[in-house]
Amino acid sequence: MAFNLNERRAHARKAYFHLIKYILDPDFPNKIFKGYTINISSSGIRLYIYDLLNKGQEIFIISSLSASPSGP
Repeated sequence: MAFNLNERRAHARKAYFHLIKYILDPDFPNKIFKGYTINISSSGIRLYIYDLLNKGQEIFIISSLSASPSGP
């Protein structure tokens, strides 16, 4: 997985590696999937997940995430 360090974004991203659990459908809360956060900013989060999603599909993260990740 390559990162483009010269990429321009509205908000700076920080590396943030964390295991997450998520669901795809709130009507089926027992169908839990796992993935990882890669980086995070005040406007978004990059995830690595194992399941193919449709463009625009929502996921519901059920893991707790720190409000302010530490990092370089």
